[in-house]
Amino acid sequence: MVLRRGCDMLRVISIERDGRAEGNQTVLDHHYFCLIGYGKCVYWADHQKMIMEKGDILIIPPQVDFKWKPIPSVFHSKHIVRFQVDSNCAGLPILACVTAGL
Repeated sequence: MVLRRGCDMLRVISIERDGRAEGNQTVLDHHYFCLIGYGKCVYWADHQKMIMEKGDILIIPPQVDFKWKPIPSVFHSKHIVRFQVDSNCAGLPILACVTAGL
């Protein structure tokens, strides 16, 4: 799936619903968008711990080291979209904030 806005391009790699027990430490070559649909889990990204709960959104840019684990005895589910963005993607201001670490 490719979404276009002017000359900017966003290419969706995958869309998934996930409730696995934990995610291994990884570094991706694409953006990682996560929406917590139910429950709570913990993400560590770029050496920062984030407790995520229902309704929270997390966007991890490419080349950032991250992993996640559930909170014991708390079920969770999340929706994940993995995507790539054209290098001149000025049409998505939120990505500028994510890249700048804001």
